[in-house]
Amino acid sequence: MSAKQPKRLLIMNILDILKRYTDADHRLSQKEIAEILRKEYDMTADRKSIRRNLMNLMDCGYPIEYSETIRMTPDSATGEPEESYVWSDFYLD
Repeated sequence: MSAKQPKRLLIMNILDILKRYTDADHRLSQKEIAEILRKEYDMTADRKSIRRNLMNLMDCGYPIEYSETIRMTPDSATGEPEESYVWSDFYLD
């Protein structure tokens, strides 16, 4: 596409990417979604925006599946390890 896409279309473009490129055997990371957005939609989005829009789609009832892994990261105040969750491997079921 030659013209820049308005940011309000981000959620629809992410849904389109999931419909076109994913299934249970073909999953995408947030980074891969961002790359497709840049190449095919001339749109940039950071990882947090992509995750927020994926969550909004799930809240609206779209059957989006993902993998969740736990990683240990240091707490910013105490330095003690604490659990954080990483979501990846998204696909539209």
